[in-house]
Amino acid sequence: MIPRFTETAPWEAGFSAIYDAEIAPELGEVEAERQALRRTRNRRIAASVAIGLAAFVFAVAAIPPGDGRVIAFGFVPALTAFAIVASHFLGQAAYSDRLRNLVMPRAARLYGLAYDREAKGAPDVEPFERLGLLPKGELTLSDSVAGRHRDLDVALVEARVRRRGGKGKRVLFRGLLLRVSTETPAPTPIVIAPEHGGPLNALAAAFGRYGGGGLRRVETGLPTFERLFELRAGDPDAARAWLPASLLHGLVALAAEEARWKGEPAVTAAFQGEAFYLAIRRNAPFLEPGALGESVSGLEPHLHALLADLSLPQRLVDRLVGASADVDAA
Repeated sequence: MIPRFTETAPWEAGFSAIYDAEIAPELGEVEAERQALRRTRNRRIAASVAIGLAAFVFAVAAIPPGDGRVIAFGFVPALTAFAIVASHFLGQAAYSDRLRNLVMPRAARLYGLAYDREAKGAPDVEPFERLGLLPKGELTLSDSVAGRHRDLDVALVEARVRRRGGKGKRVLFRGLLLRVSTETPAPTPIVIAPEHGGPLNALAAAFGRYGGGGLRRVETGLPTFERLFELRAGDPDAARAWLPASLLHGLVALAAEEARWKGEPAVTAAFQGEAFYLAIRRNAPFLEPGALGESVSGLEPHLHALLADLSLPQRLVDRLVGASADVDAA
């Protein structure tokens, strides 16, 4: 069954027409491809199991007792398991790519953004690293969108940072990076970091984790904001006078949506020069269409999540310029 799409949030206005005209007509073909991929996956898994069992029986019959048999008994099941996992993920990747190619360019167009799977429109990550929003390590970028809103440049990209450790590569960051140009340069470096409590924040500041050090705490007078974040700046008075309260309210709302990555605070942000930088930790990519076993009839919730992501640059720009129509209480 082809799902309908019902607009439920202000930022989704206009997408149902795009969906009905350009996406829904393709979903029957996508579903047929999904089912074919699933059948292929199941055949490969069945073949892997059959070959693995045959190899195991052969090892029992042909290899005499001893170290060789022990090695074979370990190697055959491991190779079989690898083949099963590889078959599953190859089918899943093909299905995910098919849906991304169908949905992402059209959803991005709603917000005047250009989509690129290879992240050619990604923002420069060096400021994110320098400001402490992104750890350094082996960086992978994908699925970028870029464009302009209210004459300000915006760029959003999915990022993952890994670092090799004693047990292989460890994921240090997975999520979204956003850069927005500002109408006027920030009068001083400003960092908005998660509130971990006075001593821990002071320690992070002392070691220059955010902004390279030398930043002082800024009292915003917004209790809800300060329960979630600590604002630091080189010149607290200049930062307090320059920052729009609507943006701080918006970060509170965003943090409430995003505080789900292993219980860690998910949102960090900074201003430097003529740019605003935002990092959001995530445990899922831009568009997660579900498992290969899930029909396209379950697509709608994933589309709502995608539109919330893609509209983020527009909504934050509106707050930066004081034009937001949905200012949250703080």
